[in-house]
Amino acid sequence: MAEKRHFRPCVHFWEKGAAHGEWQVTLFEKDGSTPNRTVLYLLGKWLQPYGCGSPFGGGTEGVAKRCTAWLLDPDGGGDDRDYKENMPRLQLTHCTVSITPLGQFEVRRCLVDGNLILRRKFWPSAEDAASVSCKETFVRVKASLATLVVD
Repeated sequence: MAEKRHFRPCVHFWEKGAAHGEWQVTLFEKDGSTPNRTVLYLLGKWLQPYGCGSPFGGGTEGVAKRCTAWLLDPDGGGDDRDYKENMPRLQLTHCTVSITPLGQFEVRRCLVDGNLILRRKFWPSAEDAASVSCKETFVRVKASLATLVVD
């Protein structure tokens, strides 16, 4: 189910949250204009309910334990607003870790050349299952819209 979701086109709208460092993300239906759901990425620990169709629950409803932070990341993208002359460029990544019955998810987001790069990793709860990772590139197609390209 997760693989099918990641290969279909999608549109996200990112906007700054009320508190510094927080982001609100609106996801849209296939038509690109009908909002599907909105998630506020709070800094620190928070809870997010999920439904039966969510990749978090494997067909059940529940609540994911989540934690979001800004991390220095050698694979993150540089951001000119944090650059000061004679100082190294900071590479900040917006990271969210989610703990669910299926396992632990980590998503790191950064800007690289104007594109939003997501690096996802999943560690399943089952001891005999291997971790899975992927990199997704969201390309800006208009001032407020992006489309997904998966590596």
